[in-house]
Amino acid sequence: MKKIIIVFIFSLSFYSCQKTKKEDVTVNQIKKNEFIIDIKTIFDKSEIEIEKILGTAEEVAIGKFGIAQKNTYQNNKFEITFYEGKSKNILIRNISNCDFKPENIKLVGLSPKAPSYEVTSHMMIWTDIENIGEIGFSNNGKNQIDLLFVNQYIGVN
Repeated sequence: MKKIIIVFIFSLSFYSCQKTKKEDVTVNQIKKNEFIIDIKTIFDKSEIEIEKILGTAEEVAIGKFGIAQKNTYQNNKFEITFYEGKSKNILIRNISNCDFKPENIKLVGLSPKAPSYEVTSHMMIWTDIENIGEIGFSNNGKNQIDLLFVNQYIGVN
């Protein structure tokens, strides 16, 4: 009887560990205008902190002079460039289920506000929003967000 209980407890703990595993934020999971990710959880973070959220990098490329490192995660959905060990540039691709409108800045955990500038109907850019250098959306031509980018001005605190 003790063996059965021990096996049951072990099986239950193994099952619960599997259920708490991080899941990819894939295009199939993103519904129309649904929250994508809190960008502050992956911006200005170490590679170890990023891996806790996005999983292990699928590809790692070191810059020509060894200053930067570019990692891709989740089938190239997330591309993150590290400078001095911190994530400074982020690209999030394939989010076309989200409407191209300013209030959708909330889909990455930021407070809605008007963009700092718009480049025709193809791009919206916010500068200095919640201590992030620059964040922007590009339009896929169907009034949906195709790409989200975050840039920290290197050399500026």
